Parts: sequence; C-alpha cells; structure tokens
Amino acid sequence: MVNNAMILAAQNILAQAPNSAGVNLLVVPDSVAMGDNPAITIKQGIHVGHYRNLCNAPESVKYVDPALLANWPVLVGNIAIDTILVQEGVMGNGFNAVLRDTVIWHELGHVLHGRTENAQVFLHELNQILNVHGQPATQAIVTNRRPSYNSVPANDVNRPALALLLLNTWNVVI
Repeated sequence: MVNNAMILAAQNILAQAPNSAGVNLLVVPDSVAMGDNPAITIKQGIHVGHYRNLCNAPESVKYVDPALLANWPVLVGNIAIDTILVQEGVMGNGFNAVLRDTVIWHELGHVLHGRTENAQVFLHELNQILNVHGQPATQAIVTNRRPSYNSVPANDVNRPALALLLLNTWNVVI
C-alpha cells in the first residue's frame, strides 16, 4: 500500500543525487503497469495522461493508504514530463536497498540525459551508487545489470567511458 512515508523515502533517495532539485517523483501502486520496469520516467506528453489515468483508476487507488487518499489526486495531477514513477514494491522492506537506490538514480539519469538507455544514463547511475555505497556493496548489483549496460549502442560516444568505469571499478566487461 502506497503511503506518505514511502513517497518521502523515495524523494530522500532522489535528493542525495546532484541535479535532482525540482525533479518530481511519485511512488505508485504496483498495479500501475510499467512493463517489466520497476520505475519509469515520463518523457512523452502522451504518457502523462496515460499514467495519470492508471494512477487514478479504482484498481490503483485501492492500494493507496487511506491517510494519503485526500492528497492522491493532487499528487497524480502533478505527473508531467520528467516525472519519475516508482512502483511501491521498490520501496518495500524486502527490496534490496542498493538496487532500490540504483533504480531511482537510473531514472534521474533519464531526466538529465534523455529517454534512451544511453551511456550517460548509466554513467550517472553508476557514479551515484559508487559515491554513496562504495564498490564492494555495489558489485553484485552491477554484475547482474551487465546486460543492461551492454545494451548501450556501440556508436554511443560515451560507451568507452562507461566500459572503462565498469572494468576498472567492478571488473565488468561490456
């Protein structure tokens, strides 16, 4: 159930990253479909109304804490381009804390560097988790996310910097 504490916790994680001031983030019920992603960044106008409708649908609202219901329409109404939506499961007690932070900072990378899975988005994510959690605590997360990093197109001008950071810090080859 989405509650105010979850939203504040996610916003506090976001605020640890440089350039996050003014970025809108909302934790939404897991019933808000985002494909296979635990979080997304709204990058196209057509998605603003779509996600507002999903968040206000009865099958979503029933998973909003009653104490938050009065403010829910306002929070959902603030969904706009570059809003980060995070599914409630990411903020749950059983979700890995380093992965949780990675998910949120990855989405901030999309706010700052565009909608595609490009090297700048991943460099932002990696530098942030490294700065906050250090190399040992992030090794397993980075190793498991290797296929995502490897999906960066070969012609991305920042791919060499991404490859170098992954290799030198985590011994991950892309």
